[in-house]
Amino acid sequence: MEHFIKGLLFGMVLQISVGPVCISVLQRGISESFWEAFLMVWGVVAADTAYIVLALLGVSSAMQFEPVRIGIGLAGTALLLYFGFQNLLTKEASFEQMSSGSKHGGSFRYGFLLTFSNPLTILFWAGVFGGLIASTQFPSPDAICVFALGCIFSTLIFLTGIAALGKFVGTFLQRPSLLIWLNRAVGLFLIAFAAKLAVDMFGC
Repeated sequence: MEHFIKGLLFGMVLQISVGPVCISVLQRGISESFWEAFLMVWGVVAADTAYIVLALLGVSSAMQFEPVRIGIGLAGTALLLYFGFQNLLTKEASFEQMSSGSKHGGSFRYGFLLTFSNPLTILFWAGVFGGLIASTQFPSPDAICVFALGCIFSTLIFLTGIAALGKFVGTFLQRPSLLIWLNRAVGLFLIAFAAKLAVDMFGC
C-alpha cells in the first residue's frame, strides 16, 4: 500500500503541469457531457498504461535509434496537428456532427490517440522507472508495478475531477457559438503543442 500511495502522490504532482489532454477533457465536459469526458479519461488512462508497460519492458530503448525516433515523432506531431485543425475549423454543423459521433466510442478513441501521440511520454516514463529500478527504494519488481499502478490511478482521479468541472462550467455555457470558440481555442492549443513537440523531438 505504501508504494501505491507514493505512485499516487508522484502522479498527482505530474498532473499540475496542464497539457493538451487536460484541456481537451475539460473541453469535452463543457461541450458535451460528463460521461463523454469520463469516457475520454479512460482512453487517456489506457494510453498512459500502455506507455508505462512499454517503459517497464524496455521497449523505449528503440527510441534511441534515429529512424525510429523520427518516424514516431512525425506521426505524433501529425496526429496532434490533425486534432488541432479539426477543432480550429469547427463550424456549427460540424460541431453537431462531432458531438453525435462521439457517442459511438469516439471519446475513448480520442483520449487514447491524443495521449499516445506524444512519444516523449515513453521516454519520460523510461527515465522514471529506470531510475527506480536502479535505486534501492523498491525491494522487488512487484513494488515498482504497484508504484506504477498508483501513477495510473492519479491520472484517473485527477482527470475525472476535470471532467466534472467541465460539466459544471458547461451548465453556464449553453450557447453553441461559445462552444465553437472554445473548440477553436483548444485547436490552437493543440497546434502549438504539436509545434513544441516538433522542437523537442527534432531540435528545429
